[in-house]
Amino acid sequence: MLGFFERAASACLVVAWVTMGVGSARAEGSLGPELDSSQALTERTDLHVDINAVTETFVWTGKGMVDVFDPTGALLGTFASGAVISPTMVGPHRIDLLEPQYDVDAAGDQVPGTIVEWDVTVRSGVGAVLLGRLYSFEWSFNTGSFSRAASTNATFYALVPGGDDESSAVMALQLEGLAGFIFEVQGNHTGVRGPDAGRSVPEMGNSAANEYRMYLNPPENASYTFIDAEASGLTFRSGLEVGGSVGCTEFVPGTSMGEFTFETNVEGTFHIICDVNGDGEFDIVDDGDFLILGDASPGVNTVPFDGFDNNGNPFSVGDHQCIARVTVGEFHYVGRDIETSFPGLRMFQVSPLGVFAPLRMYWNDALVQANAVRMPVPFNYFSAETTGINGVSSGDPADATVPVGQGAAFDPSQNARAWG
Repeated sequence: MLGFFERAASACLVVAWVTMGVGSARAEGSLGPELDSSQALTERTDLHVDINAVTETFVWTGKGMVDVFDPTGALLGTFASGAVISPTMVGPHRIDLLEPQYDVDAAGDQVPGTIVEWDVTVRSGVGAVLLGRLYSFEWSFNTGSFSRAASTNATFYALVPGGDDESSAVMALQLEGLAGFIFEVQGNHTGVRGPDAGRSVPEMGNSAANEYRMYLNPPENASYTFIDAEASGLTFRSGLEVGGSVGCTEFVPGTSMGEFTFETNVEGTFHIICDVNGDGEFDIVDDGDFLILGDASPGVNTVPFDGFDNNGNPFSVGDHQCIARVTVGEFHYVGRDIETSFPGLRMFQVSPLGVFAPLRMYWNDALVQANAVRMPVPFNYFSAETTGINGVSSGDPADATVPVGQGAAFDPSQNARAWG
């Protein structure tokens, strides 16, 4: 199934904490427990390592040489597998892979059976292994197959902003049965770019930003805190076009230009939602309503409006109620060119002790649902086109992963986003 599949959850939607142990390992990568050995790393993946003291060292183990750059972007050196790399300054260091972690044939395709397992090991000055240091903004894998046998079960930890310069929270993206041959894992705060932000869309003509650091273990450099977001004072004015009557609240789509304004106390993501279908609900996953997503900053925010809904149609004649919401740490998973997610993905908020708390997930697949196929037995149903206004809880992490089906989005036993 070709397309962007992005899912979102907000850090402010925390429910009861559930214990989830965090295991230890000697390194981070496919040689450790974090990634399946079938998930061959491509050279497109830029690895990054957090270095918190100049007494720390790290080692790349894998296929081929790597270039390592210090926090200023200067080349620290080119290193072979197994070489000890000694940073000269504190901060994130970039590892540039000079070749994929598999052999390629004359056509550039992966040669079966040649995947090389890899890892990055960070050590303190006394030699202790340090976890939660390795991340990428976009993980790129080549499994060499579309089959379920080549799918991955993995957890990626997104470092998300907590509302101000001192706060940061951590979201866990837990994947079961993710398969895509060549695919990427990334995350950001709005999903795809443009007017379809917050929705799943066909890949053609769409793109998404590599925004969040996606770690293989809970990041050490996180405060694991966030501040409560507030939004107030939503107003609308029209007449901003040339010759218009500025301040008018009446609007003619295609002719008028207008803007919404609101105030907030945080750096976050705003949602302006208008009840276009008149059902009294402000629904972020219903194409019958109107949604704009974007960046929110402390103070007064201004959002332009042209009078057209998310499908490019003019608003219907009449009065429409709108609200503004602001979230912090909003996380959208963007999965490009992934054929199957089965039994599905789930999202959790992570505490400093590695405790997982379920989050509510939201999605709107109206633009791609025509391509849906039945999921395998024992479920044998189509994936849900939408979560509905209340979203879907990821539930207790100890529970089995159960995909949400079309027409059954509110069954409490169903706790995962799945397709294919």
